[in-house]
Amino acid sequence: MKITVLMTVYNGGPYLSEALRSVLSQDCKDFEFLVIDDASTDDSVRTVESFHDPRIRLIRNPKNIGQTASLNIGLREARGEYVARIDADDLALPGWLAAQAAGARQHPACAVISLPIVQIDLAGKVQKSHDIFTSREDIFLRILTHSPVNHGGCLMKRSLILAEGGYDEKLRIAADYALWSRLFCHGHSFFFTAHTGMAIRVHGGSLSRASLERLKAEVTPIMAANILALTDHALSEEELEMLWGIFYDIDAFPRARVRAAEEAFRKVIFSRKPAAGVTDAMCRNYFNAIRRQNALRLLFRAMDRNVILKSIPLLARRLLQARTAFKFKARA
Repeated sequence: MKITVLMTVYNGGPYLSEALRSVLSQDCKDFEFLVIDDASTDDSVRTVESFHDPRIRLIRNPKNIGQTASLNIGLREARGEYVARIDADDLALPGWLAAQAAGARQHPACAVISLPIVQIDLAGKVQKSHDIFTSREDIFLRILTHSPVNHGGCLMKRSLILAEGGYDEKLRIAADYALWSRLFCHGHSFFFTAHTGMAIRVHGGSLSRASLERLKAEVTPIMAANILALTDHALSEEELEMLWGIFYDIDAFPRARVRAAEEAFRKVIFSRKPAAGVTDAMCRNYFNAIRRQNALRLLFRAMDRNVILKSIPLLARRLLQARTAFKFKARA
């Protein structure tokens, strides 16, 4: 089984060398490393060319066309049966490629092999982990409003992805969500390995309002199409707006409308088509988890963040004092 590791680069900067090394040091050695440089203006090309490894194949775009279009070039140019994804500022963790290849061998009919990932900051420190949705029922519930697959580190069966048209080049942010949605709605299967194989680097904090509006313009049509294809609920524009609010922009969403938005989502999932195989119990569990998550986010929003941050050192001291007192009593 031949694998192409696909990386797109635009001004990779200080993280590119480490990302390249993390791929080249994988214990699974039989792969092609295809790098698409999207007309970088820094020394990214020089950095790639400094790695004298025959597995690397560099393609340079004559002009900047964006990551989504560059990914499609990579899909067309790849020589592997499978394509594995990594971004130029992320890190492939030990065992990544071997675990993904094993998953593909065990499930050759699957279109996508996904995996858990960790999120790192600019210094490479782990911030949190992102789990995966392992059953088709879980994917069904998740894909109604979100991507169910970690794009970074995933392994895709190239022929199936190309047959579905690859990535939608009109999308800059949600192209992966749109691709997984097409695959899922057309009956393709997914598999998920348990090996945490990729560290995704996150730059900065919250999205700007302009970026959030761009995300909304891309995500809401995908959500609407998925709900139309997978449920019997006639989604209104108002309901779609509310679903966007509670799932992606709850910090700005009116508290008084949260219950109505949650009720709209409840109607969606309980109107799923019978072929989905999702039980009422699964719907209830997922819906209750969403409500608990929203309640916590609203609670945090209602509190003064500065007060919370200032109270952390005091709370830590109190916990230490309590622990010391407990130890003293235990010795006594």
